[in-house]
Amino acid sequence: MSEKTILSAAKLKREFVRLLTEDSPHRDARRKDFNQTIFDVEKGFAVFNGTDMGIVMEKFNKAVANLMRYHISEVLFSGNDNRKFYTEGYGSLPDKEEI
Repeated sequence: MSEKTILSAAKLKREFVRLLTEDSPHRDARRKDFNQTIFDVEKGFAVFNGTDMGIVMEKFNKAVANLMRYHISEVLFSGNDNRKFYTEGYGSLPDKEEI
């Protein structure tokens, strides 16, 4: 594994755990950045009865989307307007050096 891959995996893990264990500072579920914790960070148990793999995977998908959004904004606002980015396969983006 390259250093970039390990770094990306670490970022994904950190974002995924954050979404599982941190509440949003607001309670407005209509906002895009709303998050409701589903696991207790200290004791490690599910906060709600009936927490299943579907709920956990929603958090994982949100973590991937957050990182993709961050990567796209990093590319767009890097100060180099002639960069092009695209998606391949299931929406993976190339590294900044490949663009």
